[in-house]
Amino acid sequence: MEEYTSSSFLPHTDLDLFPGVSAMLDRCRLRAHTNGIPHTET
Repeated sequence: MEEYTSSSFLPHTDLDLFPGVSAMLDRCRLRAHTNGIPHTET
């Protein structure tokens, strides 16, 4: 549940202030794309 609550704040966060989080999201998106999962912005 804590992961869900924490993830709720990401859309309201300036990722430029958290380059490590931004890099992690980029890696996850690349891995998803490599596995055939399209990335969509909501």
